[in-house]
Amino acid sequence: MTVEHLLKMATGMNTDPLFGARSSKNWPKTFLSSAVENKPGSVFKYNNMATFMLSAIVQKATGEKLAAYLKPRLFDPLGITNYSWDETPEGYTFGAIGLKLLSHDMAKFGQLLLQKGLWKGKQLVPSAWVEAATSFQIQGNAPENPTPREFNDWEQGYGYQFWRGRCNSYRADGLGGQFIIVLPEKDAVVVLTAAAANTQKELDLVWKHLVPAMYDKALPENKQALSGLNNRIEGLSAPRPVQMAPDMAKKISGKTIQVAQNEVGITGLKIHFDDRDNMKIELYHGDEKSEIKADLGDWERSQTKLKSLASPPVVNTGALIKVASMYDWYNDSSLTISLRFVEESIREENLILRFEEVGSEIKVNIEHKNYVEFLGVQSRVMEGKIALRD
Repeated sequence: MTVEHLLKMATGMNTDPLFGARSSKNWPKTFLSSAVENKPGSVFKYNNMATFMLSAIVQKATGEKLAAYLKPRLFDPLGITNYSWDETPEGYTFGAIGLKLLSHDMAKFGQLLLQKGLWKGKQLVPSAWVEAATSFQIQGNAPENPTPREFNDWEQGYGYQFWRGRCNSYRADGLGGQFIIVLPEKDAVVVLTAAAANTQKELDLVWKHLVPAMYDKALPENKQALSGLNNRIEGLSAPRPVQMAPDMAKKISGKTIQVAQNEVGITGLKIHFDDRDNMKIELYHGDEKSEIKADLGDWERSQTKLKSLASPPVVNTGALIKVASMYDWYNDSSLTISLRFVEESIREENLILRFEEVGSEIKVNIEHKNYVEFLGVQSRVMEGKIALRD
């Protein structure tokens, strides 16, 4: 098995060893211990661990992690400073997934490819390599995609870590519909970020709407059309809901909700409301506390130690995770809090709290919903209570 076989997903393996590697402390050994049922190079099989092995090989050969190796050679020349890349338990750059970039920086990478590796007069990547990497090297496939071959963007061929696509395009293709699409014939780069379950439909929108609208010359000014577009955009805006906080908000604000033992690991929480309808949530996982801010009917960004409500805070790393949160009252006694972890593409979590005042305490029914595009909704129910009087 060669590096080229890894590059074009032709390891000869019938399965991707990634899931087996997650419980291992030696990912290269897990990959190299996996069964190779076919002659390497003979058949395409998408394999995340093949891409990981490329990262591990760079680290072995250079003594630098892939992310560090690329910094002076790619990220710095492109002016990409706001990025991070997940690592495996033993300290390799993941390679296959986990690279977090701004959309604008994704477009820079696409433009670099469009220009055959040339950036501001300097050849960052050999043009021959870009040509080879983005050309047809092997017939790709995606068995889960039933779209007929001529309309299927996973049946147009595969290069070296790049998919070929319709309209003589090629693309970098990320989980949940993160795309850098390069269209050489249109001298264009299209970047999409999404949380899509059906990414073929996402690409179909590009071929149906964007590509036909691309012209070789600028269109003449059309003031009437521009005015119509601006009116259309204004009409699409949604006003912030105006809603009075119910009496229940005053009763629970700042009080500790004691949560019974549960599989999520939340031991308690506090909800604070201010006079401007802003909310601050304090979540406790044992002795660890995390804070998240939310706004009424609108997204409020904050930073937290939580990667998920269902896992304890990440401690002792100094890293904070970006989250956008909002809340709404269903009625006078039911509150929903929605959280989206900004650097994750496919996951949304919700807490639904239902309050019932009984004597000197408020009983709280807490439903935790974890929605992942490809897996659906996982729901857990917890019980809690608030002591109204000491």
